[in-house]
Amino acid sequence: MTAVAIDDGDTETVLALLRRDARIEQAGELKFGHFARGRNQRRLEVLARALRPGGMLAGRASIFMIDKGFFVARLRSLTYCLKSMLTRTVSTCTRTIRLDGTHRS
Repeated sequence: MTAVAIDDGDTETVLALLRRDARIEQAGELKFGHFARGRNQRRLEVLARALRPGGMLAGRASIFMIDKGFFVARLRSLTYCLKSMLTRTVSTCTRTIRLDGTHRS
């Protein structure tokens, strides 16, 4: 997940520079996958340089890395808890959740 705050006037310039420096020719929005695809070290360095203090995205962008498997497991557990709260106490629900997202009845 990425969040970027750039003035409309700067957007085209920033995107053009990132595409040029990273040699990305695709149109539309840029995503982290465009920089990480094929473990392209040059593209990752371009992105890192843009995010560093003094870089064109410094203070304007945030990157959040999420383990999708863990996130989905936790989401499943939360869903189970919400359903369980209708018939059980919260403490019973929290004791039944495991880190891998499974639960016991």
